[in-house]
Amino acid sequence: MAEALKKEEIEALLEAVEDGRIELAPGEGTQQDFVPYDFSKPHSLSRVFENNLATISDTFGKNGSITISNFYRSTVSMSPTGIRHVLFHEYIKAVEKPSCLVIINLPPLRGQAVLNIAPNIIFALVDKLLGGKGEPIDRPRDFTEIEFNITDRIVTKLLHDLKMSMSRFLDIEPSISRIENNPEFVNICPGMERVVSLDFELELNELKGDLSISIPIAAFEPVIERFDPIEEIPVRTPEEVLEDNRNLLEVVKEVKLGLRVVIGEKELPLSIANNLKEGDTIILDKRIVDPVDVLVEGITKFYGIPGRSNGRKAVKVVKIEKGE
Repeated sequence: MAEALKKEEIEALLEAVEDGRIELAPGEGTQQDFVPYDFSKPHSLSRVFENNLATISDTFGKNGSITISNFYRSTVSMSPTGIRHVLFHEYIKAVEKPSCLVIINLPPLRGQAVLNIAPNIIFALVDKLLGGKGEPIDRPRDFTEIEFNITDRIVTKLLHDLKMSMSRFLDIEPSISRIENNPEFVNICPGMERVVSLDFELELNELKGDLSISIPIAAFEPVIERFDPIEEIPVRTPEEVLEDNRNLLEVVKEVKLGLRVVIGEKELPLSIANNLKEGDTIILDKRIVDPVDVLVEGITKFYGIPGRSNGRKAVKVVKIEKGE
């Protein structure tokens, strides 16, 4: 057995490594040996679930590009950029202020979701629809009543595309609840709740901006089997089930249990128990002719008569306790 290093030897060794006097072998102590893990954001999405969300994202991007291009009679591209799995407060914290945050309902999904469109893009779309060149404003600001109405029309068309994109898995009936410019007023779920964000990049002429749909993970619970189906366990035949039971019984037969025989019991005050001495007689709650309790793992299972067998103390079972 190797001798353990002393504290002074360990410190000297570490100092030699830091100074470069001792070189580590390739791969030893390098960062590539470790994978960082953030316990505040546990990754609980299955690969099947993520793949299905990616399919929805790709289809929505293609349909959205066609819909907005036809609506504006101009080329508009909406390209998927990925799927994020984050805490809701982190998602909202990254949103510009002011911005275009559309609170949407997606029944039968539970609760609400958020459609976030970058302010430079939404103002450019509004400007183009009103006859302009589709240029963003110099400084983002809150919407006017007219801009709210135009945004409502644009988002309504996008929600129809989202419905079509999800139809492969689920029939949803999306609708707009309200539109907010201030992210602080958006509270579709607690800040520490996890959400999935389907992210896209919108491109109008030479202008680019982000669009994302944030849906709480809990929203999928009523219909999770549609997005993350559980693999069915093959049904076993009656013969296979019988064989399994036989094998289980054989294993159970080898389990050792504690058995205890209680001849009788008696409750005594502490004052009397302290004064007991050798030769004193304690009268139990059972007579000599009464059967004794036989306990298995602390539970009374049998009743018997004490005696001797082959020169050793024994108990003869005369009755079986009926019960569970």
